Amino acid sequence: HGLVAATATATVVLLWLVVGHTVARSGLNDSYDHGVLSLNVLHDARIASLKARGNENLTLVARGAETVTRKNAQGVDVTYDAYDFDFDKDMDTLGKGLAEASKLADDTSGKKPVTAAEGNMTVWKQRHTAARAQDDNGNYEEALNRVIGAKGATGECFDSVDANLAKALVHEEAEFERSAGDGLGAMTGLSAGAAVLAVLGAAGAVLGIGRRLSEYR
Repeated sequence: HGLVAATATATVVLLWLVVGHTVARSGLNDSYDHGVLSLNVLHDARIASLKARGNENLTLVARGAETVTRKNAQGVDVTYDAYDFDFDKDMDTLGKGLAEASKLADDTSGKKPVTAAEGNMTVWKQRHTAARAQDDNGNYEEALNRVIGAKGATGECFDSVDANLAKALVHEEAEFERSAGDGLGAMTGLSAGAAVLAVLGAAGAVLGIGRRLSEYR
């Protein structure tokens, strides 16, 4: 009976190890799918938003001092303000990032702030276009007010985008920690339990072998 008990104990330990590692791996995979991916996308979107805001301000500071030339759809060279050109690229990156973050969000709490940020971005683009029109028409003070003014400026939109991205990040970080915690929880007690079972198995083996030796004697 001792050897049977030892074998049974070893089997239990092995099964515990297999199941524990399987559950832990599942939890870690879940934390990557529902946490890490979303966090990376949201961080990139936030960086794009910050860069866009910086380039928007620099457009009014440089006032056309730096330009870039690109070919349009017809193959004709067109000159753009360098900072305004970069602003458009940053906003495009932001838009793609928010769209991806919305797809990755797997619940209402995660999707809501991303959707709000998308709405803020749309208004930001509209206000930016209006500000650029004022600057192009020589109304620099009005353009400046539309970008850094107290009310109705693009700065409000940027602040809203940033605040909503911060909310989304907090939610996704919590999702990551929960999923990672589930994976870690699967291993709780494994080492201690395995040690106890190993001692019991060894004791069973000793008793079994001892009994067989006594029979031979």
